[in-house]
Amino acid sequence: MGMSLGGYTTALWASIDDQLAFACAIIPAVSMAELMWRHGEDSPSRRDAVDAGVSRDLLVDVFRVHTPTTRSARLTPDRLTIIAGRGDRITPPEQAERLHAHWGGTLHWFPGGHLAQVGRADALRAVRRQLDALGLTRP
Repeated sequence: MGMSLGGYTTALWASIDDQLAFACAIIPAVSMAELMWRHGEDSPSRRDAVDAGVSRDLLVDVFRVHTPTTRSARLTPDRLTIIAGRGDRITPPEQAERLHAHWGGTLHWFPGGHLAQVGRADALRAVRRQLDALGLTRP
């Protein structure tokens, strides 16, 4: 399990480790290129980068080598889950939706976001039930 950048790491780990029993990406960053482009929209650094020839497509190409959606998960969909916040402005919902479209598995939503994770407990309880059903928790 990992959250935010840890969700990115979780998604990558699930694509390389055959011995993982389960993976849960929580409010995951999925495309660093998209996030950098989106969050830099009004920044002087982005204007300088654009002036130097940097584009969204170039960033996508540069980050492709470690973008989770360019690799297949090594786990079956019943062992993959994502928790995402509908109100997240740091890793917006489309990041989780992109990973879900790639992975399959389960996607649990909560109404909050990165900073105010209102309602996340319900999603975590659902993950606990999923772990119990797979026999991955202790009695």
